Order: sequence, then structure tokens, then C-alpha cells
Amino acid sequence: MTPVERDHVLEALAERSGGQLKSFFVAYSLGGAYENSTNRGDNKRKKIADAVHVAEDRDGDERVLLAAVEKFELGHLIAAYVAPGLDELISEVEQRPNWVNVQRALTAASAEAYTNPAGAITASRASIESVCKHICDERGVAYADSDDLSSLYKKTARALNLAPEQHGDSVRQTLQGAVTVVSGLAGLRNAFGDAHGKAPETPDTPEVYAAVAINMTAGVTRLLLDAHAA
Repeated sequence: MTPVERDHVLEALAERSGGQLKSFFVAYSLGGAYENSTNRGDNKRKKIADAVHVAEDRDGDERVLLAAVEKFELGHLIAAYVAPGLDELISEVEQRPNWVNVQRALTAASAEAYTNPAGAITASRASIESVCKHICDERGVAYADSDDLSSLYKKTARALNLAPEQHGDSVRQTLQGAVTVVSGLAGLRNAFGDAHGKAPETPDTPEVYAAVAINMTAGVTRLLLDAHAA
């Protein structure tokens, strides 16, 4: 997390109630670091910074701060760190009436990138599905609840003149890449997301897989939105 993003997160956390913050830090064995005889008179911003500093010294990383980002839904504040352009994309989606489910999915993906990579992959896949359904609804394109992601994307792409078969060789090859990405996201969710139960020996999902999923999702979403707005 960059220093600027860190400051934004700390400021946003300071807007939460003292009880919410106290409960969060107590859950991470940081209740005394958040509020003690030394800092009891300080403002919430200072108390949060104290607790986070103790956590980072103890854990050697930002896991508690990132958990706070997930807990309090502040993923949009670090979206640019996860995927370039994702914060602008989330802001744009927020301006679209009735697109709140897309905004929530994108925000969840960015918030969980480092605290819950499996959840970030699932949210990334859900983002693409939600974008496709919103566009199809707005364009009067029929789809079934039983459509898998690849089928749904193909219907959306055809409605936007983005289907590979609608173009010549060079453009067709590029647009086929988007089809492959969407199919890959569906497979990645099935293999490494948290939508299905895991066997006892299933390894943790690597963070890099979440980063790939989020960045690919941001790219495909931007492609669809730009074509939809044209």
C-alpha cells in the first residue's frame, strides 16, 4: 500500500464509530494498542495508527490494515494499488443508476486481494457476470439464469459488436483474447475461488492469482463499458 493510500485508509477508518474500531482491534489482540492509558485522550486517527503500527511490528506485514480495508469496505481506496485504473473504473460504475451490484463486486475484489485471494477471484468473476447482465438488460438482450459466464459474455459481446466473428483477422484475434480471458476467469474461480467447498489438503490461493483475476476483470470491464457507451 502506498503512503498516500495508507493515509486515506486511516482517515476513512477514523470516521467509523469508536465501538466498531475497538471491537475490530480487540479481535486481532490489539485492543490495548488501540486504546491505553497513554493514548486515551488522543483522537481516533492517532489510536488507529498506534494499533496498526503495533500490528505491523508484530506480524511483519500489513495484514491487519488490509483486514480493516476488507471489514469496513474500503477497497476503493487501494484499488489503484491492486490494478491500475480500477479506482477510476469503480468511480465510473458508481455514477451509473442501478449498477450498485457491479460496484460492490469490484470493490470486494480489490479489498480482498491480499486478505482473501480466493474471495477476490470469486468477486472478480462475479463482476464480469454482473456487468454482462446489466448491459444485456439495458440493451434488451435475452439471457437465461442458467447461462454460464462464457455464454453470457458471448451474448454481451455480440450485442456490442465485440464478438470475434464480427471482425476481420487482426481485430478478431484480439477480441478472441477477451473471450479466452473470460473463460479463464471462470475456470480460475472454480479451481481457486471460494465459491465451492475445499478439501482438507487444498492449498491456499496465491495472491498473484487474485492480482491476475482483478487486472483481467478491470480490462474486460473497461472494454465492455466503453463499447456500451459508444
